Amino acid sequence: MHFVDLVELATYCQEKFKEKLAEIGREYVKTQFFSRSGGSNIKGYDVIITSSTTHIFEQSGEGLLVHVSKMDGTTFLDFEYIKVDGSVIENELCHTRDSLGRAPSRRYTLSAKQIEGTQFVIEMSLDSVPLITFVGNWEDQVLKAYKLFHHLVFARTDIELHYIIEAYEQDERIQNLEQARIENECISRILQNEIDQYKGLLYDIKNLLNSKSYSRN
Repeated sequence: MHFVDLVELATYCQEKFKEKLAEIGREYVKTQFFSRSGGSNIKGYDVIITSSTTHIFEQSGEGLLVHVSKMDGTTFLDFEYIKVDGSVIENELCHTRDSLGRAPSRRYTLSAKQIEGTQFVIEMSLDSVPLITFVGNWEDQVLKAYKLFHHLVFARTDIELHYIIEAYEQDERIQNLEQARIENECISRILQNEIDQYKGLLYDIKNLLNSKSYSRN
């Protein structure tokens, strides 16, 4: 099997994208790289790492590049996916049928629309049909989308595929509720501390007034 130097290839893609931006008048901001740690080792398929440098591809067999650019106050995200065979596709995540035929080939499309600042709507589609939407800080949401993609590649049927998405969404809801609970507890503790401090201040003032009253007597 021909060895593909992903670090070199990712650097090449980054430079070519900069040239493309110069032609269409956009300002280049940066490229963020996403990779599955452990390379092609299935045991590490759900461990996704990200970096602003290509070094994360040193031990990886494939990866996702997110190019960030600006024009007229709007930020754009463009995606490039490097497959295990070294081919590069734009705005798609592509899974090729495995050697045992356990999962069919699928092409997932990624699109991004800025809400404000770093807040984006990231949409993943299959055959132009929206599957799931991620909303929030774009780096966090792309990380979630890329991780989900590496779960979806094991779906042998559409039923399994949608079950994985439903399980993911349910897990997200649980995590959001847990985060909200933790935040509420923190707020409650802060408020309780402020109340205790206020009570302590009132107690000190009361003692001070009592002591002055006692002194006059």
